[in-house]
Amino acid sequence: MIDRLRIWLPAGAALLAALLIGVAGSTLFLHEPPHAVRAIAEYLLGSAGIAVAIGMGGILLGMRFLPRLSLKVGLGYAVSSIAAIITILITPLLMFREKSDLYLLSLLLVSFLALSLGFAAVIGISVARRLALLRDAARRIEAGNLETRVSLDGRDELAELGEAFNRMSAALERSFAEREDMEQGRRDLVASISHDLRTPLAAMRAMLEAIQDGVVSDEATIAAYHAAINHEIGRMQRLINDLFDLSRLEAGDVPLELVTVDLQELLEEVISALRQDAQRRSVRVEMEVTPCRVHVDPPQVQRVVVNLLQNALRHTPDGGVIRLAVHPNGRSVTVEVADSGEGIAEGDLPHVFDRFYRGEKSRSRDTGGAGLGLAISKAIVEAHRGRIWVDSDAPAGARILFTLPAA
Repeated sequence: MIDRLRIWLPAGAALLAALLIGVAGSTLFLHEPPHAVRAIAEYLLGSAGIAVAIGMGGILLGMRFLPRLSLKVGLGYAVSSIAAIITILITPLLMFREKSDLYLLSLLLVSFLALSLGFAAVIGISVARRLALLRDAARRIEAGNLETRVSLDGRDELAELGEAFNRMSAALERSFAEREDMEQGRRDLVASISHDLRTPLAAMRAMLEAIQDGVVSDEATIAAYHAAINHEIGRMQRLINDLFDLSRLEAGDVPLELVTVDLQELLEEVISALRQDAQRRSVRVEMEVTPCRVHVDPPQVQRVVVNLLQNALRHTPDGGVIRLAVHPNGRSVTVEVADSGEGIAEGDLPHVFDRFYRGEKSRSRDTGGAGLGLAISKAIVEAHRGRIWVDSDAPAGARILFTLPAA
């Protein structure tokens, strides 16, 4: 009902405007007496009303049943012209006495109709061509060509539609690329988990079968096998716990218990826990901490620092140096962990914080971790609204930095 009113509203407004123009013109410019003005108004109302009824009827039928937009535009021009002709012919039928004058006027009006249809064809073909470009582009996107874009000249609604179409196409392309990345990440995750679980399971099964089949009978070897099995179970348990924690962190399902703490005290606790492992390999751990306070979840931040220090210790040769530094920067504090190890290959830099990613020099299960530590660290830092990154311009070794909110 509302749509029908919207269609008829311009026609009603045009009829009212014609009536007002006729009345105002006959009164102000022609200075007609009141009875003549009334007659003109009645004539305009009748003739224009007939023209509007015929024109709108033809347009509505054409909009509903004609298959092409160009035909609909042409019909609109034709019907409006015919309606105007009917309105104009009523006057000579009443006023002209010579039939030749009437024939001449009719001929001119028919010529006007042909000219109007020509203009309609120009507009209709132009609009149809631009819509065909949109249609063909939509079909290419349907076929999977998401790089499709259209270029529609002009500044009208069709040009705006073309721009909206291009934005939609770009959004679809990004969404599809993200979906592909997620799917590839899922496949890589399944493969990595399968590898990291299958290897220790195979080793434990072999040791258990050796014990059960009596291949190993002396107590010392059996005890060694039991210790190795227990070690592999602990490794798998840590892997499962890390996976669970990472999934919760990425889903935002780990509420942070933020408190204001002294960052130096927080870091000293971590250093003291790792110092024994460092001393065993003659690795020196240095601290350069500017006193400052941060507003963080202490256990989570300590987990980040432990992950980074353990990673640095894993890649630092015996007799090397690990440096832990803190740099206050107004509203944030930057924590830096640097080592004197082999560094990070340029090809590995974009993937350092990916799940299960291990660089070429740390792919061994004996020397490398599961590849989740840096991913978990990244999730924790981002949960604190900070950021973590690798300094690719480090002169030697690896240098990882992250920010925390200052108190």
